[in-house]
Amino acid sequence: GEVDGLVIHGLMGSGFLKAIYPHLTSLVGDIGEEEFANRFARDLDEPVSLPARYGLPVILSSFFGREDNYTRAYQDKNIPVFDGPEKAARGMLALHRYNEIRQRDIKPGIHCSGEFIISDKVTETIEENLKRGNFILDEYTSKQVLAAYGAQVCKEMPAFDLEAAIEAASHIGYPVVLKACSSQYAHKSGKGLIYLNLLNEVELAEAYRSIIKAAGFDVPVLISEMIKGERELMAGMVRHSGFGPCIMFGLGGIFAEALSDRVFRLAPLDNRSVFEMFEDLKAGEILNDYRGLPAVEKKVLASSIQAVAKASLLHPQIAEIDINPIIISGSRPVIADALLVLQNRDDCPAGSKEL
Repeated sequence: GEVDGLVIHGLMGSGFLKAIYPHLTSLVGDIGEEEFANRFARDLDEPVSLPARYGLPVILSSFFGREDNYTRAYQDKNIPVFDGPEKAARGMLALHRYNEIRQRDIKPGIHCSGEFIISDKVTETIEENLKRGNFILDEYTSKQVLAAYGAQVCKEMPAFDLEAAIEAASHIGYPVVLKACSSQYAHKSGKGLIYLNLLNEVELAEAYRSIIKAAGFDVPVLISEMIKGERELMAGMVRHSGFGPCIMFGLGGIFAEALSDRVFRLAPLDNRSVFEMFEDLKAGEILNDYRGLPAVEKKVLASSIQAVAKASLLHPQIAEIDINPIIISGSRPVIADALLVLQNRDDCPAGSKEL
């Protein structure tokens, strides 16, 4: 009743015996290596049955691989075998943590959308880009794909000349952000292709000319509302063979790589999974009332993260999704930048799905 798991270190059989045999030839006489190993062989049926018999995790630490009959017997029963005690201990800790997550009672009260239908407009957008050989969607198109599945994106309008940019800014309202909007410039920072906090038409016109000069051609521009906030998050998706879409959520902004505070889940994401991601973030407390900042609207944030999972499942041509940052403006989470990368695939599902 007091044992929750068992880590066995240094359990060795034939591998160890064969390793020491050359050093014992003067003692064993005419006994061959195989016979020597067989004389010390032990019945392993009982030890390898421990997990099934008692319902407790067992992990083995061994100095040998499958050439050792002990290692081989444990692995054949799906019992983890590590090549060091430290790794075995971390493996047991991971099992314990996973069990805690499975038993955790997520607070009720916030519900996100469950059923959803594939967007024909998104399907058409993806197909058109793939036909043109364009595997990176521009920022505006990337956000529109996510918005089609419930993501909260910033107010913005694309423009193809200065006059249209000025008109768009008047509709959105100053201050605004001006960015180059082209798949050729997926990453714009430090290249003179993005200008923040433009307060009037004069500043907008100057920024527009600077972007065109930096790009070297009449690149389309994106006029966006200027989102301000003291908290920044990020989300994304990558595909791994055998797992499908892996959804990421974590701290964003300029410190995303330095702090590396992020969590992962496999799509689809139900409500429980999304809110587990919020709780598992090391700095998850910033989603609540924090140093005078209001609690984040978690329902809106959850919908945006679920939108990543929806788009990934319904459109397998989407290879990667990168959203950074999600700015918390007051309590409202808003996607300020996004990037979608495509791949050639023909097995895109159609019709209704349930998340």
